[in-house]
Amino acid sequence: MATSNTSRRDILDQPAAFKLVYTPDDHYVNGHNIVRGPDGWHLFYGGHGGAENTQREHATSDDLLTWTTREPFLRSDPGGWDACEMGDSCTIEHEGRWYFVYHGSAEGNGSRCIGTAVSDDLWHWTKVTGADVPPFHPDTTWSAWEPTGQPQCCKDPWIIPHDGAFLMYYPSRTKAGDSAIAVARSDDLICWEDQGPVVTTPWRANDVVGPSGFEVPRVVVHDGKFYLFALNFWRLEYSIGDDPFHIG
Repeated sequence: MATSNTSRRDILDQPAAFKLVYTPDDHYVNGHNIVRGPDGWHLFYGGHGGAENTQREHATSDDLLTWTTREPFLRSDPGGWDACEMGDSCTIEHEGRWYFVYHGSAEGNGSRCIGTAVSDDLWHWTKVTGADVPPFHPDTTWSAWEPTGQPQCCKDPWIIPHDGAFLMYYPSRTKAGDSAIAVARSDDLICWEDQGPVVTTPWRANDVVGPSGFEVPRVVVHDGKFYLFALNFWRLEYSIGDDPFHIG
């Protein structure tokens, strides 16, 4: 207890507004989710840059200040849809079960898809997506997604409940080459039906910092309106809609 109290005091005494609370020994913290379970807070994250992640890391805390590193809770499957990447994710609880929805890739710098793992306790996870349940990818009638070579067309899922079902927002690219945030609908957080883009913008590139487009969308519902936040070319932008399918 004394050590824990000392650690908390040291963190709160840091002069910066943002406090450094967690530094793993052999990796760092990339795209992450924090959820509150029955036994405390759980941090799920990637320990390396972008497409270098082939497992998902885990840490726990009682107070959101002092964290304990745990064993990785999910690893890629050789030859599977997530063999070469396990990327950004969204963790959501439904009827007592937890769903970890993440993007993955079967080949290096290859096209990404989105799949699901489930848990009853936030410690032990089972992949649902695989041979019997194929991963989600965008409808190719509007999206530039292809089975190979399109890593920017399906990634960074974010999920909200809506009208008794679930909506998943994700970045993609259109056949015309524009950057898009699209949405898919599901009744069970496992099988998804694509609903198409909710907002698009021209794709931009820079010789110094490289190409960019929409990334890591977040949707917040407030006073009956839908606020979509997303990174776009290294800055945070937002748009507002009256319904979850038409924003901006």
